[in-house]
Amino acid sequence: MAEAQILDLRRRGGDEVALALESAQALIGCVLSDPTRLREVANIRPDHFAEAFHGRLWGVIVDLIEGGREPDLATIIDRIGGDAALADLGGREFLFNLWEKAPAPALARQFAENVMDAFARREGAEMLSAAARALMGSGERRASVLISEIRQSLEGLERDGSECVDELVNAEEAAEALVDALDDEAVNGRERGAMTGLRCFDRRLRGLRPGWLIVIGGRPSMAKSGLARAAAYGCAARNPDAAALFFSLEMDRRECAERALSAASFMDHEGIAYSQFGGGLSSQERATLRRLRQAMPTNVLIDDRSTIGLDDIRRRVWAVKARRPVAAVFIDYLQLMEKPAGAGRNEALVLGDITRGLKILAREAETCVVLLSQLNRSVESRDDKRPQLADLRDSGSIEQDANAVLFPFRPAYYTEREEPKDAHSSEHAAWQARLESERRRMDVIAAKVRGGAIGTDRQLYFAEFDHVEDLPE
Repeated sequence: MAEAQILDLRRRGGDEVALALESAQALIGCVLSDPTRLREVANIRPDHFAEAFHGRLWGVIVDLIEGGREPDLATIIDRIGGDAALADLGGREFLFNLWEKAPAPALARQFAENVMDAFARREGAEMLSAAARALMGSGERRASVLISEIRQSLEGLERDGSECVDELVNAEEAAEALVDALDDEAVNGRERGAMTGLRCFDRRLRGLRPGWLIVIGGRPSMAKSGLARAAAYGCAARNPDAAALFFSLEMDRRECAERALSAASFMDHEGIAYSQFGGGLSSQERATLRRLRQAMPTNVLIDDRSTIGLDDIRRRVWAVKARRPVAAVFIDYLQLMEKPAGAGRNEALVLGDITRGLKILAREAETCVVLLSQLNRSVESRDDKRPQLADLRDSGSIEQDANAVLFPFRPAYYTEREEPKDAHSSEHAAWQARLESERRRMDVIAAKVRGGAIGTDRQLYFAEFDHVEDLPE
């Protein structure tokens, strides 16, 4: 756009538009003068420019530089010379002026930030106008759903319109950052996630690490819920300033509280089994529970809605995070979650949308998501019942998206079902001895650990109290 047109825009109150156009032309001129500056502004796309022609011109310049060619005027004219907008602006002379009158190339980043800011303002205003129309519309969709979509759109714009233009890093810079981090870790120790008090998380995975999606898979009665609950309460106790969210789709809040109090009573040496909570508790036992409930962590936040979807979880996490850090999010369990619209796709693809969404949430909210999942029935048909990655129901996307996959396995569950018929035989005595040795045993099999070692950690599980703890070393 010619200088006279820019001045005319200013006279008509179009200062923001004029600044965007001036910055666009200055940015293009900087890169024409010094093509190496493109690396500093590599996140600028053609659609970021207010004027469509500037976007087309930018696309040609980027294609030439990335193709190893010099963006000289003759080559650019060959590529874009027939564009009517270029003729209106003065043709070759306009391009020559962009290069001849370009600011110092070192200012490319500043002009790129102006272009991005103007883009974010335009897109944001359009999004908010559309959002207002939708919210005041016919009411075919719930307001909470619309607000979730609006928030996601604005978050996407926030990332897309970020002023961070150094998205690319060369190998030397990456190596330098790593060496600096290693020096720091040698002095201060390696960074760890939120601790839980359980070896299978704290030592094997270095805690509940922000940005991680951890999957706990198991067949019914393998105590995957008990393991997750122990991790959640342990995390909350060790991170009092942060929240641990527990989405319990299978159990209501009373059952969650029963198991938590029963586990606490075991640790308190009182040992009140949660099966007793249905009736028959003595006055002394009730007094014990009343005392123990005061020790329940207030930063474990339970959502026991039986129907909940990815958007609901996302909204709740961001709402809590607005008030305090979120150390971890536990979801019990994947197959009970509300499924997004399938549009004819199979179950595996639909569940894949959920696991990818949870992985993105973990990274964006800087928290750890612990997702429970059922296993296929194929486990039951094998002689060796120890689970494998292939046993994850619709396993492809789950395994791919997870940073770690843990399988709690209780051999006693299967041993109980192998009792010999003759109660007085030597086989029965051997079976009873084996069952007794396995009764409290829980193997937590780490079948996948990104960047770490797979293996098995031995835990103790006290089923009647739903209590999990480390086996003493």
